[in-house]
Amino acid sequence: MKKLILFIFFSVLTNNIFCQDQSSKRLTQNDLLTISYYDTTSNEQINGDTLINYINIEFISEEEFNRNKINEENYFDRDTLAIRKDNGVIRLNCIDKVVKYIDNDEEGDSFSLYEYFGQIPFMNKYVVSGYFHEWINCFLVDKDSGKETVLFDTPLISPNKKHIISFSYNPYDYITDFQLFSITGNDINLITELHFSRWKTTEKDNYFWGKDNSFYLEVTHSENNEDIKDISYIRISIK
Repeated sequence: MKKLILFIFFSVLTNNIFCQDQSSKRLTQNDLLTISYYDTTSNEQINGDTLINYINIEFISEEEFNRNKINEENYFDRDTLAIRKDNGVIRLNCIDKVVKYIDNDEEGDSFSLYEYFGQIPFMNKYVVSGYFHEWINCFLVDKDSGKETVLFDTPLISPNKKHIISFSYNPYDYITDFQLFSITGNDINLITELHFSRWKTTEKDNYFWGKDNSFYLEVTHSENNEDIKDISYIRISIK
């Protein structure tokens, strides 16, 4: 009987410890600014202090988050029937050259699958989505020069048409990969590429450009599980 009681006691104790380990983590201001890897625009490791050169990140209330929502403008022309894949090849007939995207159905790291997504007329760009072994990319191709700009994911365009944000979450390394581009006419230039190691968007994918041309996200700690309810709201302001 004593052994049974001891077994139950230690089982409950172990379960409580496990539950504590699984409890949600609350984001701090330092978490918002914690960065891994390197900034590709300068090849220097950066920290929160240098973020002021590019963006400002801050916590906001849920009320302020919802107050800044607007009806998003659709900048995409989904003319997916205009360009068809032929035997696994997408051909984009730009003025200066032909740009090709070729599927590879081999298993493993060599796998690639491309889909023509449409175009963004005001930037004069074709849009192609690429699906690979463990990641995705989005490609913006200039319709004149054929120049390719590689994004982590779908381009999210600011209301004033001056910036693009593109980001994706790497669940293997708990990293949110983040890009910020400037738009000048038809030119797209990378301002910075950052890799945030402490936060990710929630499963609801609740993010948007606000009416003040800042970017708003519903986030949680990168180590929290899908069912964790510890949610924060943040604003990213462009410098």
